[in-house]
Order: sequence, then C-alpha cells, then structure tokens
Amino acid sequence: MESKARLVFSNFYIILVVMVGQSKTWKQDACWSKRPWFFLLSLTFLVLITSCSGEMMGVETPKYSVIEKDGKIELRRYERMILAQTTVQGPRDEAISAGFRVLADYIFGNNERGEEISMTAPVIQEPSAAAQNNTDETESWVVSFVAPSSYELDGLPKPSTPDVTFTEVRDMYVAALQFSGSQGEKNLQENMAQLENYVTDNGLQTNGKPFYAFYDPPWTPPFLRRNEIIIVINKPL
Repeated sequence: MESKARLVFSNFYIILVVMVGQSKTWKQDACWSKRPWFFLLSLTFLVLITSCSGEMMGVETPKYSVIEKDGKIELRRYERMILAQTTVQGPRDEAISAGFRVLADYIFGNNERGEEISMTAPVIQEPSAAAQNNTDETESWVVSFVAPSSYELDGLPKPSTPDVTFTEVRDMYVAALQFSGSQGEKNLQENMAQLENYVTDNGLQTNGKPFYAFYDPPWTPPFLRRNEIIIVINKPL
C-alpha cells in the first residue's frame, strides 16, 4: 500500500510540473480556460494511467527479515544476494552514474548470451577496498546491481567485459536507516552520522564501512525517494 501511494503521488507530481510549465499556452486555449473540470478529469486520468503502468513495471528488491526496529533504523538479516559489481574512480555522484551505465549495459544484453536481465532495486554504492584501506589516492567506488533472486551464481550470463564481476552474499546482518530527500552529500552525511551513532550507542560490532542504497530513478521527487544508509554488523546477540 505504501509503495502504491508513493507511486501515485510521484506520478501526480511529475504531471503537475509538466502542466504548470505549459500553463501560459493553455490559458489561450478555450478548452482549458472555460472548462476547468476537464483539466482536473484529464489530470486524474493521467495519474491513474501512469500509476498502473508503474505497477506493471515494478522491480524486485532483496528480501530480508527485520530483527529489530527503532524509528527509521532497522536491524536486518539478508539471507542471500548476488551482486553484479563494477569499480569506478571519481567523485561519488559521478561514480554512481558511470557505474550504473556499465551495469545497465550488462543487464540490457551486452553479455556472452545476449540475455536481458530484469531490472531490480536498489543500486548500491560503497567505497572500494582500496579506498577503505586508504591505499587509493583518488576516490574509488564499487557500484552494484542486485541480480534477480531466480538466478544462481553460475547461472548468470558471463559479462562481455572484465569490468563487471560477481559476488554472492549470504547470511548478512546489517543496521539500515531509511530516509527520503536528495542524494546530496549533506543529506547523506547527516543520516550516516545518525546511523553510526546508533550503532555505537547500542554496542554493535561493525564489519566494514557504511554504504548507500538508492531505490528510485532520478526523476522521482526527492520527498518520495527511498534512500538507505547500511552498515554490515556482526550477528546481534
């Protein structure tokens, strides 16, 4: 129900922005100026149509169980995930775009079987191992796509480029904070600090640096986006 509501409001927002942008033209059109009910009916119809289309194009997300919840923060257990990954150098916002293009090329058929793979969410971004160990003088990021759950690791088509690699994650425990808004550094850092404070205050043992999970396409209104900061932790006692 929540995702459906987000979809309807998102589509309403997009259509409204487009219509407002065209308002000067429409003021000269007798159909719109003399029949406001027609405008509202058309807007409602467009929202419903685009919402239904969005439902049919819904994407799979990784399954997890919630162990504990405290406000926007959850302790989760992911049973299994297969990640297609690529490493990109550069600033974080540029790296995720460049990395996604490499992964999109793979899932849209640039692989040895020419097989298209269904889109999933989220797109995951984390500092590379070199960046985490401070051995890389430039910013380096790993961008990941979660393979559909129907695939086994040896069943995925082989990439046509060595830039795409695979890793399988099993029995992973995390602390996750979900939030909306932009993907700007200020918003990310504020929420990261909140999650790190929670982890410290609750005596949780971490296993790596925080990473980001972005669930929505870039045209989604910021207040409807689902973003997450995630920290891998040891199994809670």
